[in-house]
Amino acid sequence: AARGRARRRGGAAADAAALDWVRRDLGIIGSLRRLRFGYPVVVSVSAKSFIGEMLGAGSRGGASASPARRIAGSLSCEAAAVLNGADVVRTHNVAATAAALAGASPAPAPAARAG
Repeated sequence: AARGRARRRGGAAADAAALDWVRRDLGIIGSLRRLRFGYPVVVSVSAKSFIGEMLGAGSRGGASASPARRIAGSLSCEAAAVLNGADVVRTHNVAATAAALAGASPAPAPAARAG
């Protein structure tokens, strides 16, 4: 709601609100391992508006405004989610996502060493 009000006002306040929102969402993707709480992690970032913002157009119009034009950003965020511990990815672009994630696997946890 606050994001919507800031957008309607326009200007620097809207840009700052959008940047905070994108940073928050990317921060969550980067923190998935810490958010497990013993359960599988499911993500659904495909074509979300924060991806349009991340690509520079978002909901204000332009090349990345439509969900169909956000596929590169969606694939990037989905791969980042898997690399950060996501177990399931819900997507609109099944074939493209499967191809993009074929080589993505989470990095193994560092092995403990006896000192």
